[in-house]
Amino acid sequence: MKKIKKIFDFFYNLIYPIKCFDCKKNHYYFCPDCLKIIPNYLNNRCLFCGVQSLESGDLCIKCKKLYHLNNIQIFTYYDQEIIKKLIYEMKYNSVFLIARDIGIILAKKFKSLFYKKNCLLVPVPMHKAKIKKRGFNQTYLIAQSISRYHKIPICNDLIIKTKNTLPQMSQRNFLKRQDNLKNAFSLNKEKIQDSKNKKIILIDDVFTTGTTIKSCAEILNNYGFKNLNALIFARKSKKY
Repeated sequence: MKKIKKIFDFFYNLIYPIKCFDCKKNHYYFCPDCLKIIPNYLNNRCLFCGVQSLESGDLCIKCKKLYHLNNIQIFTYYDQEIIKKLIYEMKYNSVFLIARDIGIILAKKFKSLFYKKNCLLVPVPMHKAKIKKRGFNQTYLIAQSISRYHKIPICNDLIIKTKNTLPQMSQRNFLKRQDNLKNAFSLNKEKIQDSKNKKIILIDDVFTTGTTIKSCAEILNNYGFKNLNALIFARKSKKY
């Protein structure tokens, strides 16, 4: 398999040369030098209400109870041209190898999130019609990259997207986002028993209002999952 992957990567790079989207350096979509100057998301406030966090990424007590999530870690801010370009090229121009690089960035930055052996990576699901159109689910590819780095299992079909919704980023207010995701997810009951007692880490690429992550956490909580967390690459800015 490794030889096949190397051959595939060689020809892919030959046809589509990899260059940093910012400085154009070869071999990287996001080179180490450019990565150093990208501001890290502070992760020092509750993502939903803005209350100061005691620990990095922790939600406040009220929001933990309300949204069933313990911790959400975010790497950077979405409102930077290089980050917007990375996300756009990955999702809409099918540069799927960007997801691999994002996964490595997250795996290195948030090592402490994976220290327990009972972790399970759960990518935010995409409807099968969108997967067919795009050719891949970028959150699954991000999770694969993290999984390879930390040797953590993935459950790609624990949560299933049953409703082909509009893109969340196209919904301009909170109520529309909520309505867009109403009854959009279901749980694969065959996977519950093996997953329920694990530390679940939901994987997503962009956090806007948190409606998607909250919807995923809600359905998991309804089936008895308790240790729910999330890891996300970028967040759209919000002023408290």
